[in-house]
Amino acid sequence: MTTYSYEILSTDTQTGSMEVRYTREGHEPVLVAAPLPKVGQVLEDIVAAYAPLAVWEAAEAAFAAVQVGASGEVALAVSQPVADLAAQVRAERDLRLMQTDWIYLPDVTPPEDIAAWEAYRQALRDVPQQVGFPGEVSWPVGPGE
Repeated sequence: MTTYSYEILSTDTQTGSMEVRYTREGHEPVLVAAPLPKVGQVLEDIVAAYAPLAVWEAAEAAFAAVQVGASGEVALAVSQPVADLAAQVRAERDLRLMQTDWIYLPDVTPPEDIAAWEAYRQALRDVPQQVGFPGEVSWPVGPGE
């Protein structure tokens, strides 16, 4: 079993995401973007699913309230990692896509550079086709970044 600690650094109910810092003895902390648990889901299940073991070892939804600063420990067997590196990179990609969904909301005036936003979103969708994926990812830069 591998024991690590986690701390919820921030949450965003609009995107349904949270930033989690994982720490493990003898390793640098790792920051991971993970989805907020939906009502009925257990926070520890989400935390375990997004644990960065691979790094260490080589429509409408109601989200549960997660307290910023929540922390704890979860024990996992290293021989059975819950999520692989490719899944973690895809989760980060999905989060970045969700953060741009606002350009399509009916009550938002589309940005003047909507073509640049759409190109950025397509580049995010193409991340898994990059050479070197998932170990080496070149994240596209969004408009205005």
